[in-house]
Amino acid sequence: MKNFYKILSKSVCVIACSLFVCEFSFAQNAISGSANNLNEAMQTVTASFSVNAEKQCITGNSFVISNTSSASAGTNYFWDFGDGTTSTETAPTKIYNRSGNFRIHLEVRNGNDFAFVEKFINVMPKPNVSFNTLTGTLNGKSFTYISSSTIESGSMYYYWDLGNGTNSTLINPTVTYATPGNYNVKLIVTSDFGCRDSIAQVINNGTSNCITPTAAFTVNNESQCKNGNKFVFTNASNVSSGNLNYTWNFGDGTTSTETNPTKNFSAVGDYTVTLSVINNSNGTCSTTVSKTVSVVGTVAAFVANPVSEQCFKNNFFNFTNESSSSTSGLTYKWNLGDGTTSTETNPTHSYANAGTYTATLIATTPGNSCADTISWPIKVYASPIASFSVANAQQCKNKNFSFTNTSTINSGGINYSWFFGDGNSSIELNPSHLYGTLGTHTVTLIATSNNGCSDTTTKQIATNEIEAAFVINPVSVQCFKNNAFVFTNESHASTSGLQYDWDLSGGVTATNTNPSRSYNTPGTYNIRLIAKTPSNGCADTIFHSLTIHPSPTVDFNSNMISYTNNTLTVNLNSNAAVSSGTINYAWNFGDGESSIQANPTHVFSNNVATRIVSLKVGTNNGCYETITKTISMVNGVATVNSSNNSFVNPNNPSNNGDIGGINVYPNPAQNFVQMSVRNNQPNNNTVSVKIVDFSGRIVSQTTQSAASGNATVVTMNVQNLVNGNYFVEAVDANGRRIATNTLVKVK
Repeated sequence: MKNFYKILSKSVCVIACSLFVCEFSFAQNAISGSANNLNEAMQTVTASFSVNAEKQCITGNSFVISNTSSASAGTNYFWDFGDGTTSTETAPTKIYNRSGNFRIHLEVRNGNDFAFVEKFINVMPKPNVSFNTLTGTLNGKSFTYISSSTIESGSMYYYWDLGNGTNSTLINPTVTYATPGNYNVKLIVTSDFGCRDSIAQVINNGTSNCITPTAAFTVNNESQCKNGNKFVFTNASNVSSGNLNYTWNFGDGTTSTETNPTKNFSAVGDYTVTLSVINNSNGTCSTTVSKTVSVVGTVAAFVANPVSEQCFKNNFFNFTNESSSSTSGLTYKWNLGDGTTSTETNPTHSYANAGTYTATLIATTPGNSCADTISWPIKVYASPIASFSVANAQQCKNKNFSFTNTSTINSGGINYSWFFGDGNSSIELNPSHLYGTLGTHTVTLIATSNNGCSDTTTKQIATNEIEAAFVINPVSVQCFKNNAFVFTNESHASTSGLQYDWDLSGGVTATNTNPSRSYNTPGTYNIRLIAKTPSNGCADTIFHSLTIHPSPTVDFNSNMISYTNNTLTVNLNSNAAVSSGTINYAWNFGDGESSIQANPTHVFSNNVATRIVSLKVGTNNGCYETITKTISMVNGVATVNSSNNSFVNPNNPSNNGDIGGINVYPNPAQNFVQMSVRNNQPNNNTVSVKIVDFSGRIVSQTTQSAASGNATVVTMNVQNLVNGNYFVEAVDANGRRIATNTLVKVK
């Protein structure tokens, strides 16, 4: 059998053969159409079945079929048993009325999904049993029985019950009966597969009054076509005396006791017709005669592959001819139902329109003597044409895209599946969709008919990419004193030429890319950035907040409590304050002693004229201020020595008092910074400057000769520093701290 499959989508064809059976299987997902994101919507049916026995005898055959195909709602089954009969049962039982090799074809369909599988089974012939009595004499003489049994294929084994308690396995046995009488002789013939049949005759031995009849008959035509065959048997048997009874065995399992029967055979083949004539008048004598008749012709059969129901789009039918005949040289005439004809053995055809067609095959033997016809319905379902439009294929983020469905179909209804390219879908007729992501998206529409036929179309739409973003440098939380904020713009868009609208709070606005600002009062401020593209009017807005903690004010005074034995007891009174939060204190008395009290009392040894005392205060938010004063060891009065408003490393609050000053510029700095260091103490040859981060780690350091009598300018490279706040400290050659300040590093 020729098989031709045009695979329109994902499909599988498998042929597996064993000694007695070949199995063909084919499965296909969809006849036409394809779709992105369609894997979840596709379901593949499977075709599978088993038979209780793949070879059975013609007598009593019953092929019980177990359907193991996939089963779900809407699944249909179609069976072709290879002998011109069909069934739509789920698991039928088939009985064949003729022997041969037959193909059982199962087609499983659910909507547009289908599969089929085929198996071959064998119906084994039984023997056509008959025998004649070659020699029969009276008075105990021998009888020889001649088997005239035949079989369509294979070999035969014989078993004779000779009626006198003896048996034989010879083809033509001879027996001598000891006494006269009637003997019931039975022949059982068994094929090599085990199919059997039998015949029995009554043999008379020694009844002197029995007259053996002569069996004879004629037939109107020993070779006739299958269609319309009518074999007329004319009995020509006779006997000189007595009454005759007749038994006809037509070789197909049917019999008759008519004198001149008429017989119609339903299957092509050769049949041995046997007439048994019995004289029942004087004893029981019988004789038989056999003739072979032939039923000539063809059995028209075909299947449509891959299936007999397809969608119009890309429909393609391969008509596989499975006709059979007792003779060779069959000719074929096809009418495919739409006016198309063919004389090919296995034509192929695509239908120009959807509809139901009747494909007819006429198979004819040579000379147009015998013909057979079979018809098969072919269904071509209308396929939809998927189409849609979108009002505006390019829009800003947070805009709805509206889709208009313009799909069509010649007949039937359509269901729709939309896939928007961002993981979302819809089954509405005309959906709208809001994209939460930016960029280009492929929109897919799958139109599916109520018969499972589908078509797919796609379009690309774009959500213009604009996203407002910024960061606050060096940090979004600073102390009020010397606060400086740089707003670094990180907005981006799919188009160039972005414009910016900044609201820096308090009525201050800006339109430049990276504005900066210092705030006049502590507090929390909300910063808004609107980034927009003038070309298409798209805009995006983002908010960030910053916090400015209040910086403390610092001052103190002192008064002598007592002066005894060269020791001075002084009461130190802090005048530090902060608008909110709490304050902690760090006193350095200049003699190696310190205190964390707000208003400490300290005893100084009166061995020097003055002492330099410093007070550093810090808030719970990390804002610090320092003041240094000189206290007279004569009267305990504190006078201002120098003050330095700076961020001092909170991990090392103690110091010995500043002996100079340091100015930092530019501040904030990007690449380089200059420090002007003024040392109030003479005879210092060098100045060392350190840049320290908030953890106390030195990130940069340099030493150079001090300028004589003037401020020493120190230049340092800071471009590799991380954005943020840093401490700057200058010391002299003796390691004494000259002064401290802060540095803000920005991009």
